[in-house]
Amino acid sequence: MKNYFFLLLIASLVWSCTETEQPKEVKQYAMKQFMENTTVFGSSFSFDEKKILFTSNKSGVYNAYTVDIETAEIKQITKSEKSAMYSISFFPEDNRILFNSDNEGDEIYHIFMRKEDGTIQDLTPDTVARTQAKLKYVSL
Repeated sequence: MKNYFFLLLIASLVWSCTETEQPKEVKQYAMKQFMENTTVFGSSFSFDEKKILFTSNKSGVYNAYTVDIETAEIKQITKSEKSAMYSISFFPEDNRILFNSDNEGDEIYHIFMRKEDGTIQDLTPDTVARTQAKLKYVSL
């Protein structure tokens, strides 16, 4: 019995060592292609559930966008060219939004409200305090 087991073990070792794995072809990307990726994250439904709020670096800087669920129309709603603006949430009763941003990378984040008419109000105007938003709206 030991001899059969030993022969079976030797045969399986020999058989497994004879197969050579073919190298897999790995697609190569230029650095420019790698850097041209668009990042999209975060989401919040509008109060009427017709739009989704999200953040993307499509413009070259992170900004807040909405997408219309029926038409798939994407609209950039913050227009920063230097400071990243990260969407937080729609308000639960209307189309106002919250987003946060720092001052060109100083990492002193403020929370802003964008009103329905497009005007923006700084809700945390302190010059040295850093804010962070982790808001979720739950309807009971």
